[in-house]
Amino acid sequence: SLDISSNDPKKSTVRLKLSGSSIAAQLPPAAPTGVTATPGNGQVTIAWTAAAGATEYNIYWSTTPGVTKSTGTKISGVTSPYTHSSLANGTPYYYVATAVNTYAESAESAQVSATPVQLIPTISSLSTNSAAPMSQLTITGAGFDPVATLTVSFFDNNGFKLDVPVSEADATSIIVAVPPYI
Repeated sequence: SLDISSNDPKKSTVRLKLSGSSIAAQLPPAAPTGVTATPGNGQVTIAWTAAAGATEYNIYWSTTPGVTKSTGTKISGVTSPYTHSSLANGTPYYYVATAVNTYAESAESAQVSATPVQLIPTISSLSTNSAAPMSQLTITGAGFDPVATLTVSFFDNNGFKLDVPVSEADATSIIVAVPPYI
C-alpha cells in the first residue's frame, strides 16, 4: 500500500491499496454533519448525524475557540449523543467531531460550543393526591434535574421547616410525600 499525506491537519491521508492489477482508494469517511452542543448543569451533550462508512467517532474539545484535532483534548470512540460531564458552569466549551473508519480519521466537523449552566427550574403547576397512606404533591414545570438530590421545604404555621426528599423526578415534574402535620 502507498500512503499519500499532507502536513495540513485539515486534509486527510489517502491510502491506495494495490491488488493484482487494480488500485482501490481507501479513504476516510466524511466529517460528521449536523453537530450540536446542548448545555446542561455541569455538562454539555454533543450530537451529530452519522457519517457513511464510519466505525467510530472522536470528539475534540477546548475552552478556547478554534479547536482542531491538533489543539483540542481528544475523547475517543464515542457515540452520538455523547454527554461531556464534570464541567465548570459558566465556562464556554468548544467542540469538533471526527469520523473514523478502518483506514483513517476524517477532517473536523464544523465547530460548535455550549456553556454549561445551573438549571433554574420553572414551576407551572402544583397538584395534590390525597390517597393513603400519605398525600403527594406533584410539581410540574421545566428545568428539573432528575439526577440531583432534590428536596422540597415545607413550613407549618409556627414557621417550623421540614425538608422532604423528592421521591420521583424527571425534567418536567417532581413528586414528594407531604408530611401529615403540614
